[in-house]
Amino acid sequence: MSRKAFWIIAAVAVLVVPVAFVAYWQFPQWERVVDVTRESELVLHPRGHQNSVYGVEIYVYGQIEGTAEMAVLEAGKPFRVLKLSGAVDTRFIDDWYADELILAYKPVHVTGGTLKVRYRFLPWYPGT
Repeated sequence: MSRKAFWIIAAVAVLVVPVAFVAYWQFPQWERVVDVTRESELVLHPRGHQNSVYGVEIYVYGQIEGTAEMAVLEAGKPFRVLKLSGAVDTRFIDDWYADELILAYKPVHVTGGTLKVRYRFLPWYPGT
């Protein structure tokens, strides 16, 4: 390997590795409501390296034909209920200390559409 090729590879590694590292620790995770016409539950977990969390950010977006509810459950009971209809673009941010969060999706009158959930648990210390 020539010196020039070595320095090009080293420069690329110096730029790519930190970006990938930050992306894994900070960027959100994704889930999808498989069938928006049926009730379902999404069980969300922090990433494996997040031992202690203090909060959660949840974005629900998509399009549904009809109306539905998505509830954040705490100890099996609704903690927060999000009303969804038509073009969906809603956000939920709150304190959350558990290592699991359950979203209960309940269609009221839904005939079709798609919904995605983007979420991120907030760690006690960035990068932990």
